[in-house]
Amino acid sequence: MSIFNEVMQTHDQAQQALKARRADEAAKKTAEIELFVSKVELGFSAVVIPLFEEFVRDAAAYGFAAKLGEYNRKPDNHYISLRIIPIKGSSFGTDASVDSVFAIKAVIATQKVSYLSYFDQRPGIHNGVTSAEYGWQSLNRDQIEKQLKDFLTRSVKSRV
Repeated sequence: MSIFNEVMQTHDQAQQALKARRADEAAKKTAEIELFVSKVELGFSAVVIPLFEEFVRDAAAYGFAAKLGEYNRKPDNHYISLRIIPIKGSSFGTDASVDSVFAIKAVIATQKVSYLSYFDQRPGIHNGVTSAEYGWQSLNRDQIEKQLKDFLTRSVKSRV
């Protein structure tokens, strides 16, 4: 075999191996994303939405304005939120700064689930936000209840 042929065969084999590795990595990444999306959809439908609906019903029973936001499924994220005005007898109006918002956002690219609390959005308030980021495994009843409890506690205390 000539030197040229030997070098080119070695190069071609290396290129084919690289293409195969990249294809395997892409397939693995696609499978991971598909698993993440399926776990998020299951967590939202089986855990998050029922707990949010219960939260809204309980808030209304105590005289608080509360509502569940629409579950948004986009190619890059899944998002759902709930709103409450932590002042008894209030109703939703045009001033959204009185609302407290708890949201869960699952970001497909990072495969992370973000928990966001905006418990005091009034002008001049700078400490009314919390956020935390976890994996899809956090979409369980205990974790959601813990996050909701912290959110409601902070929301109610912010209005004292």
